[in-house]
Amino acid sequence: ERAPEPVLLNIYNLGKRTRLLNQILRPLGSGVFHCGIQVFGMEWAFGGPSPCARQGGTGVFACHPMQCQNHVYSETVELGNTLVPFTDCGSLIAILKLEWRVDDYNAVRNNCIDFVEELCSRLGVVGVPDWVKQLPKTADALVRGGETVCCVNGDASQR
Repeated sequence: ERAPEPVLLNIYNLGKRTRLLNQILRPLGSGVFHCGIQVFGMEWAFGGPSPCARQGGTGVFACHPMQCQNHVYSETVELGNTLVPFTDCGSLIAILKLEWRVDDYNAVRNNCIDFVEELCSRLGVVGVPDWVKQLPKTADALVRGGETVCCVNGDASQR
């Protein structure tokens, strides 16, 4: 029988300058965050174009837990245990590296939080807490709000 492996969500203040903003937003159930999943002693995350990311390459990267460059570690949330074995986890990450391309990164609609949600789903653990997702979801709704043309019985039609 497989031993369960803990899955942790490491949450960072996005960039070096959002700590104060997050201290204000966090009690309101929101914030500006970067996050990664820690499993089997490594942390996995997704990011957009950077000096280290090759154009057309993967946006998936690994780092030592709670030490993601360019972000300031804030806290860790336990998401449960996975029964996915270490070797299968490596294969899963290899697949995700093919699916999550650096050029597809979008700060609102296809970001580190979306990647982490996908990884959590495939590992069979709970997803990202709402307070971490709140700001990108709100931004996405505002961006998409301009596309709404009509509401009938609470359903918004899109152009």
